[in-house]
Amino acid sequence: MSHYYQHAAAKIREGALVMQGLDNQRNLAAFLARQQRIKARHSQAQNTGNTIAATTITNADTSEIEGVNHV
Repeated sequence: MSHYYQHAAAKIREGALVMQGLDNQRNLAAFLARQQRIKARHSQAQNTGNTIAATTITNADTSEIEGVNHV
């Protein structure tokens, strides 16, 4: 009967190791997905900041522009 208990205990350990491996894979996938979302938000924020920082050009009075002849 001892052999059956040893065999059952070995199967339980094997199952626990398989589950631990699956948990590790799932946790890694979730971590990488979070990192991608953070990277995408950071990139989007950087692009928005670049758009807002665009310089504005004021309209110049045409009489101040050289080479313009008024009739």
